[in-house]
Amino acid sequence: MIAKTYANSLSDGGLNDLQTVMTILESSNELNTVLTSPIIHKKQEIIDEVFKNEIGSEVLNLLKILADKGRFSEFKNIFEEYKKLQDEKNGVKSVTVISAIELKDEYKSQITDALAKRINKKINAAWQINPEIIGGLVVKIDDDIIDTSIKNKLDNLRGAYDKT
Repeated sequence: MIAKTYANSLSDGGLNDLQTVMTILESSNELNTVLTSPIIHKKQEIIDEVFKNEIGSEVLNLLKILADKGRFSEFKNIFEEYKKLQDEKNGVKSVTVISAIELKDEYKSQITDALAKRINKKINAAWQINPEIIGGLVVKIDDDIIDTSIKNKLDNLRGAYDKT
């Protein structure tokens, strides 16, 4: 809930700045540790030093507020919530597509086109590989899962066979 409140407070132009901050934080465990530590008190100066020339004042001020309130560990959640809000405004749905092998770009395009038609939104797909599904696809859209994997079909057959 905190993340959504902070995400709602940002204007529409903050995504690139938030992405920049996320990239910097992911590349430095030390910086993350410093900014989330309750015993370090010069966080404002550290934030200015690291981010001032990289991002706009709105996101810079957000980082300072999070540091002051001891909520810097919420940054990733705020970033995710902000992306969701922007996607909703722009008619985009984020999905995860899992396949057993790396798919060719043409197949990825066909899959995203089919999903876009099915849910009537633009698709932002995250692609993952899991050889355990053997073949087929597993598509995650919010809390819904479309599982056309061979593993799922085998599990269903096994379950039906066990009942008889």
